[in-house]
Amino acid sequence: MTNEFGDDLIVSFAVDQDAPDDVLSVILMRTPKFEHLLDQTKRGVHVSHEGYPDSEDEYLRRIVFRGSLIEVQSTRRTYLLDVSRVHSSELKSARRILKRMNADHAFELDLD
Repeated sequence: MTNEFGDDLIVSFAVDQDAPDDVLSVILMRTPKFEHLLDQTKRGVHVSHEGYPDSEDEYLRRIVFRGSLIEVQSTRRTYLLDVSRVHSSELKSARRILKRMNADHAFELDLD
């Protein structure tokens, strides 16, 4: 898991694949500083997944933290992420960034 904040707010999850040492990322990103310049339909938290290159117009609708699982519902898909191996400080940071991403209540946020 990687978390960043600044002009871009980013929460990124590494998702294990079948092959050893093979991971893909699910990335949640929002740029509130420049969002007012975008068309209304392009505002919000963009969701991308390396396995779905067609995710350009995929936006976050709901995220639910339930113990060691996180459910991410977007306009296109639902991702179920196991965060049991993520350090608690990283999860705390992710929660803080998600709250900032959701300052305008653009998506449903359930942090457990």
